[in-house]
Amino acid sequence: MAMRLGIANGPLPLASDGVTPALADQLTALGIRSVAFHLGDTDVLLAGGAARVRGILADHDIVVAQSTGYAPDLVDPAPATRQEALAKVRRGLAVAEALGAVMVNTGVGSHHPTSAYGPHPENHSARSIDTLIGNLRELCPEAQDRGLLLSLEPHLLTTIGDPATIGDIVEGVGHPALRVNFDPVNLLGTLADVYDTPAALGRIHARIGRYLGPSAHVKDIRPAAAFVLHLDEVPPGDGCMDWDAYFGVCATLGDGAALIVEHLDGVTTERALGFVREQARRCGIDLA
Repeated sequence: MAMRLGIANGPLPLASDGVTPALADQLTALGIRSVAFHLGDTDVLLAGGAARVRGILADHDIVVAQSTGYAPDLVDPAPATRQEALAKVRRGLAVAEALGAVMVNTGVGSHHPTSAYGPHPENHSARSIDTLIGNLRELCPEAQDRGLLLSLEPHLLTTIGDPATIGDIVEGVGHPALRVNFDPVNLLGTLADVYDTPAALGRIHARIGRYLGPSAHVKDIRPAAAFVLHLDEVPPGDGCMDWDAYFGVCATLGDGAALIVEHLDGVTTERALGFVREQARRCGIDLA
């Protein structure tokens, strides 16, 4: 089974003018064959900039696996907020199509006043779930018409915070274009989960494995020495993730799925990518 090693953040720019042949050369030297973009200059992209970016990456056999949904708030029932959120995702779909991306990968927003991934009790209410389902039902046909998947980025603090709820939402929408990004660290919320990631990943896969898209985010997790529970994201290999269990799920995502290493700081980039390559190879995943 083969996957395309990818990267998000790190050396990737936030505007399209940063995508140059030199950057593509740098990514190729790192063994990168897919990217997850958060390009913000949408007017430039839709006026021809996306075609330029697409051409540069194609010359280096690099695929745009994911493009952003621009942080929509898809759970707030206020009509004005809903219209703004739908407009953001629709623009994201247009950008993704122009980039030749496989999918738009997006969070769903939060009732938190400042953070799209912030905690709020209303995030887990029946009203937020129903609002999200309604918005996704409207967006999924548009994604399909553009030849895209609409992928949800799960996170335990948001409405899509646990496998059971995620599965219920996907089934409530009932559209083949809707998928879930495999990002298990975002769903680990207890010491029991962190200390037994094979069991936690098994529960994730059992409920939503059939809905996972052709993409996975790679990072690690480690409890912090603090007086209350803090679970810190750390580079791959520096935490508690069981990589046999992780790549066991990746093996079900299909040939050519993107294996995207997230949130690298430049200091740990080469070490983290090397660790991921080593573990993937050991688990029978071809990244060549």
